[in-house]
Amino acid sequence: MSLGQRASRRYPIQPVAGAATAGRFDLSARACTVAIREDFYDYVPVAAGAVEWHVNFADRHLFGFYGSSLLAQDEMQVTEHPVLASLKEALDANGRPGLTIDGDDRPTPVLVTGAERCCQIATEPNRAEGRPAGLYGNAFGRAREDVVRRATKRIDPPTITNVIAMAARAAAPVDTAPRRSKGFSPRVHGVPSGKAGVE
Repeated sequence: MSLGQRASRRYPIQPVAGAATAGRFDLSARACTVAIREDFYDYVPVAAGAVEWHVNFADRHLFGFYGSSLLAQDEMQVTEHPVLASLKEALDANGRPGLTIDGDDRPTPVLVTGAERCCQIATEPNRAEGRPAGLYGNAFGRAREDVVRRATKRIDPPTITNVIAMAARAAAPVDTAPRRSKGFSPRVHGVPSGKAGVE
């Protein structure tokens, strides 16, 4: 589907020619550089002329919760890139479910090229700006409108982002029994997998 200069595609699982049995690829003979950064998305280009992709760990329903009071990774990416909400609405209007998993629970990532990033939202805690707990997660829904407006900065001209949206994999059941460990007891929660209608 195309919205002006933006496009999206869904890809079912396909065998990859030349894949090693360990599931790794040898990129040494190709003109390819892979950079992985463990950090918050700042969307700052890593190199001139590079084609970058930013992962959206979506629900199985593509950009499905952007209108809620929660501001997590998916909702924030859609807020900063409004065309992603337009894409979801266009798919719905045309009777095409925006799914990142098919009817057999197999991943079907969605690639969106050319999404304009129109604003940046400061989510970090800042008492002076009225967001002592930040704006991320449920704090967004509790924040006053003027606080959210001050935290939102327009990007003019917009920058361009490529997004690969995929459902976050459901975690295996985890033992969450309290443990004695240096004064704290970590808790890990799995992501429940839901069932959606089949295309």
